[in-house]
Amino acid sequence: MLGHNLGLHIHKFPSGKWGYVGSVPVSLHKIVLARQSDVLGCRAWEGDDGKLYAYKSPVFDTEQGARGFAESKGYQPLN
Repeated sequence: MLGHNLGLHIHKFPSGKWGYVGSVPVSLHKIVLARQSDVLGCRAWEGDDGKLYAYKSPVFDTEQGARGFAESKGYQPLN
C-alpha cells in the first residue's frame, strides 16, 4: 500500500512537536520496550526474548521533518 493516501495527517501537538494522526502506517513507528501504560492499555506484545514491546509514533521538531520522514517511507500525508 505504499504511496496510497491512508488518512495520514501531520499535526502540531500542544508540546510544540509535530507528529502523525489519523491512519498511521505501522512502518512509520519505532518498536520500543513497553511501558506500564502500554501493557495496561493492551498495546504491548511479548517478543521472542520474553520482553514486552510496543509501537511508538515518532515526533519531530518541524513539520518538514515529519513530512520528509513519511515521504522517505513512501507515504504522502494528506495535509
